[in-house]
Amino acid sequence: MSSSASQNYSLKEIICDNLYRSLSSDKNIRENAEQQLNMLETNEDHVLHLMEISLSENLDFSIRHLASVLLNRYIFKHWCSNSNRFEQPEMNPTIKQLLREYLLKSLAITSSEDKQISKLLNSFAHTVSTIAQFDWPQDWPQLFPTLNLYLNSGQSNTVNTSLKVFKELAHEITDTQIPDIAPILLPRMLEIFISSSYPLQIRIDAIKIFGIIAETIIIMDELHRNAIKRFLVDVIPVFIESSIKIMLLPDDSYNHESISLRKEIIAVFTKLLRHCRKYVQNYLPKILSLVWQELTKSANIYCKILVNPESNDESLGNSSVLDIVDSDGELMGFESFVYTILEFVSSVFESVKYRALIKSVLSELLYYILFFVQITHSQIEKWQSNMDQLIEEDDVDTSAYSIRIAAQDLILNLAKEMTTDNEKHPKKNDELFKISFVQAIQRHFSEASESQEVNKSNSWKIVESCLYALGLLAPTIIFTINSEKRTANEYKIILDNVLLNLNLNEPFLAGRSLWTASRFSQIMNDETLDKFLKLTSSLLNTTEAPILRIYSLRASSNFIENIHAKQKLNVIKPYLQSFLQGLLTFGHTSNDDTLHLILHIICQLIELDNELAIAFSDSICSLAFEAFLKNPDDAIMFDTVLSILDRLFSIEKCLIRIQDHLLPKIVSMLNGECNSASLNSMQFNNDLYEKSLNILHPHLLDILSKIINRYEHLNDYLVNKAYPSVIDCISKASKDDSAIFQNGSECLSVFLKKGSDLLVQYVDPVTYQNGIFMAFNICVNLLNPNISDSAAAYIGRVIVILMMKCGQWIERDNIEHLLRSTLVRLNKGKELLLIQTLIMVFAHLFYTDLSTILIFLNSLPAPCGERSALEFVLDKWLGIQRYLCGYNNKASTVALCRLFQHSLCQSSSKNNDSETGTDSINLHNIIVSCDDEFDDTQTARTRSKSNNAVKRSVPCSVKILKLLINEMQYIEQLKKESQSDSDEDDDDDSSLNDFDDDDYSLEDDFDAYNDDGNNKSQKIDLTDLLTEGEIDESLDENEILSDEIGNLDLEIVLKAFLREFRSLPIAQDFLGQLTANETELLKRL
Repeated sequence: MSSSASQNYSLKEIICDNLYRSLSSDKNIRENAEQQLNMLETNEDHVLHLMEISLSENLDFSIRHLASVLLNRYIFKHWCSNSNRFEQPEMNPTIKQLLREYLLKSLAITSSEDKQISKLLNSFAHTVSTIAQFDWPQDWPQLFPTLNLYLNSGQSNTVNTSLKVFKELAHEITDTQIPDIAPILLPRMLEIFISSSYPLQIRIDAIKIFGIIAETIIIMDELHRNAIKRFLVDVIPVFIESSIKIMLLPDDSYNHESISLRKEIIAVFTKLLRHCRKYVQNYLPKILSLVWQELTKSANIYCKILVNPESNDESLGNSSVLDIVDSDGELMGFESFVYTILEFVSSVFESVKYRALIKSVLSELLYYILFFVQITHSQIEKWQSNMDQLIEEDDVDTSAYSIRIAAQDLILNLAKEMTTDNEKHPKKNDELFKISFVQAIQRHFSEASESQEVNKSNSWKIVESCLYALGLLAPTIIFTINSEKRTANEYKIILDNVLLNLNLNEPFLAGRSLWTASRFSQIMNDETLDKFLKLTSSLLNTTEAPILRIYSLRASSNFIENIHAKQKLNVIKPYLQSFLQGLLTFGHTSNDDTLHLILHIICQLIELDNELAIAFSDSICSLAFEAFLKNPDDAIMFDTVLSILDRLFSIEKCLIRIQDHLLPKIVSMLNGECNSASLNSMQFNNDLYEKSLNILHPHLLDILSKIINRYEHLNDYLVNKAYPSVIDCISKASKDDSAIFQNGSECLSVFLKKGSDLLVQYVDPVTYQNGIFMAFNICVNLLNPNISDSAAAYIGRVIVILMMKCGQWIERDNIEHLLRSTLVRLNKGKELLLIQTLIMVFAHLFYTDLSTILIFLNSLPAPCGERSALEFVLDKWLGIQRYLCGYNNKASTVALCRLFQHSLCQSSSKNNDSETGTDSINLHNIIVSCDDEFDDTQTARTRSKSNNAVKRSVPCSVKILKLLINEMQYIEQLKKESQSDSDEDDDDDSSLNDFDDDDYSLEDDFDAYNDDGNNKSQKIDLTDLLTEGEIDESLDENEILSDEIGNLDLEIVLKAFLREFRSLPIAQDFLGQLTANETELLKRL
C-alpha cells in the first residue's frame, strides 16, 4: 500500500467521487468519470480501494455494488498472465494476498437488507471463483476450509455465497482433488439439500454441486476403477431416499423454484442411471413411478399453457412456470424441466435390462410423448410471421431445439432401438413398438374426434402431432405394411382415413397431412399418387396459402425422391413443368432457408427430365446464381447451387446456352466489373457485391472449373476472355486470400488439361506473354515462401500439368528454375497438403523421365545444404507416402516401382563393374529415416499412428520396398473388409474373391523374362505391367493428371511386381530388413 495515509484517503475519495459521477444521467459527466476510473487503474493501490469501498456500509449500495463489479473486472484482466484475456500489468503478489483475505472475509458479511446484500455477495462470490481458478489450491490452501466453515455457519446468506463459489469451482475440481474434497463436500451438500430450513434456491444449488462432483467421480471411474465405490457409493442411497421423499411431498404450486428442484433431482437420477446402475436398481421402480407422475403432469401443463394458452386454467399460474433465468444465468422453469424428463426416459432405454421395465407401459409412454410433439401457440405465431423459421425448425435434421424437437428425437431413438425396416436385421421388439405406437395414435385420434364434437378448436394439434410421428417413422411402418405384419391393417386404416380426408381449414394440419402422405408415397397406387401430385403442384403455384405452400415444398421433395427410386416417372411427368414453374416463382421471393430448400428440390427435379432442364435452363441458372450472390458465404447454399449448375453443365444443349448467359457474368465479376452490361439483369446489391469479392471469387473460379470440365476442348471465349480473367484474379489476390489461390490453382489445372495447345497461342496484349508462360508465372509466385502453405496447397497439380502438357513450350532454364523453386518451397513447407502436392511434382517426373530427374537432383545441393537435392526429395517423399490417397497414392506407388526397379538395375550394373549415366547414382547408398518398424500385430495403414515406432535409418531401396509391401497389405485389407460387407449383403460378386496365383491373367506377360535368364537374374521390366488394367472408377476424374497412371489397376501391377521381385536372387539381400508380416506377404504372392 502507499506510504502516506492522507494520499490513500485522497485516492479513495477520488475513486468514490468518480463512481458517483459514473452513475450520472448526464452522458458527458458519465464518460468523463469512466475515463478517470480507467486512468486510476494505473495506481497499484486502486484495486484495494475498490475492495474497501465495496465493504463500506456507510456508502450507498449502488456505489458499493459498482465498486465490486469494477473490482471483478480488474481482477479478471490483471490477476494471472496465464489467462486468455490477461492484460498487463500483472498484480503485485502482496496485493493479491490482501485481496484473497479481504474477499474470504467479505463472504461472511450480513445485513438487514437481504436483497441488496445478496447482489453484493454474488459479485464477491464470482470474484473469488475467478481467482480460485488460478490460485486454488496451491496459492490459496485456506479457501476450501474457509468455505466449508461458512457452509456450516447456519446463516443463509453465508451458505448461499459459499454455494455460489462452489458451483463455479465444481467444474474445475480435478481427479487429484476429489479424494480430499468429495468426502467432505458431498455429505454437506446432501444435508443442505434435505433441510427444509433453507430456501429452495439454496437447496437447488446444493444438489447442482452434488451432481457436478458426482459426474467428475463417474468420469474418474473410467481410469480409476474404484472411484465410484470409494467416493460415491455411500451417498447414493442417502440422495435417492431423500429425493424420493421430497418428490412425494404434495406440491400444487408448481412455481419455477419447485420445478427447478425436481429438475435437478431427475438430472442426477439420469447420471446415476447411466453410470451407477447396480447401485440404483433397487430404487428404480420407485424412481420410475415418481418420474412417470411428473411426465403425465407436465404433459397436461404443456397442453394448457404452451399449446392452448387461450383455454388456460388460471389455477396453473401460467407466468410462474414459464422458463426464466436465475441469478447465475441458468435456465429455470417448465421447459427445461421437460427436457430433463425426456432425457431421463432416453437413459432408461439405453439399458436393455431397464428397458424391460418400460415395455408394459410403452403405449402409455408414447401417448404422453406425443403431447409434447404438438405445435405450441408461440410456434404458430412465429412460423406465420417468418416462413424461414418454419423451414428451419420443421426439418428432421434441424439444429434448432425445442420440446417438440426433443420429443420427436426421443420417439425416433426408441424406434431405432426397437423397430425393423428390412428383413435382414429383424428386432424382437419390433412388433411391441408397432402395436404400442398404433394404440397411442388411435387413442389420440379418438379423443380428438370427441373434442371436435364439443367444439374444441385446437383438437387438430394432437392430430398433427400424430401425423408428424407417423411420417418420421415411415420407413419402418412401410416395412410393416409391405410385410403384412400384425399391425399392417391398422396402419393402412389410419393412412386411408386421415390422409385421404385433408382438412384444408387448418393449414398446419393440412400441410402436415400432405407431408406425411409424401413420406408414404412409395406404397401409393398410381391413382392416389396422382391426386397428391396434383394437389402439391397446385399449392406450389399459389400465393394465397403460404403455410401450405411451405409444406408442399417438403412434400414435393419426398415425392420426387420416392418416385425416382421406384421408377414411376410416368406418374409425375405431367406435373414436372408445373412443379418447376412454382418453384422458380417461389424462389425469387424467398429468403435463405426457404430458398435453399427450393434449390434442393430443383436439383432433384432436373435429374428426372433432361428436356425440362433444357427448356428452363436460363431461369434455373439465373435463380441459382442470384441465390449464390445473395449468400456468398453460405457454404451449404453454394454446394446446392454448384450441384444444380453441374447437372445443367452435363447436358450439352444446356452447356451451350449457359456459355452465352452465365460465362459473361462470371468473367465480369472476376474482373471486378459490377456495373457490366452482362450483370444488369441480376438482382443483387452492388455495394454488398464489392465488399464480398474475396468470398465470391473462389466460388466463381469453382463454377468456372465445373464448366470447363464439361468441354472436350476450350473454345475462343474461354481462351480469350475467361482465361485472362482467371490469371488476373489470381495475380491480384492478396497473400491472405488462400481460397482464391486454391480454387485458382484448380481452375488453371483444368484450363491447361483441356487446351494447352490453344493457350500457348494466346498472347496478353499488355505483357506479350503467351498463356502458358502466364500460368508459369503464377506457379513461381505461389512457390514464394511468403505465400502461406494453405494458399499454395494445390500448386503442385498445376506444375505437373505444365511439365506433362506444356513442357515443349517452356525453355529448359525455366523448367529448372521452377523445379529449384519447388525444392525451396518443399523445404519451407509445414502443412502436409502442401508437402504432398509438391512431392507429386517429383513423383511424376520419376515416373515419366527417371534418368533426367535423377541426374538433375543429384547435381543440386539440398535447400538445407547438408546433402544432395536427391537425398532431400527421397527422404521427404518416402516419409509422407503413407498419407497419400486416391490418384496421388497410385501415381506415387508406380513411380516408386520405377525407382525400385532402377535400384535393382544398379545392383546388376555394380556386379558387372559398369557404371555409366545414372548407374553412378546408387540409391542403396542413400540413407533415409525409417520409423515404420512396428508391432506386427498392427494393420498396415494404422501403424503410422502408433506410438511404438522404432526410429532408425535404412537404405532408400529398403524403405521403398517396405512401402510397396505396405501398400499391398493395405489393398488386401480393404478387399477383406469389402468381402465381409459383401457377405453380409449376400453379394456373390466374383471380383471380390481372393487372388488366385494359378488363374492370374498376367501369367503370360512374365513368360518373356521367365524364359530370359539374364533378365530374370536381377531386374524387373515394368513395361508390360504398366500397360495393363482398366480405368479405376474409384478415382475422381478431376484428380487424374496422367491417363496412363489413372488407367492402371494398382493391385495387379503391385502384385505382379512384388511377385517378380521375390523370384530374383537379390531378394534374399532384403529379407533380413523386413518384418515378419512383410516377409509373409512376399511368400504368399
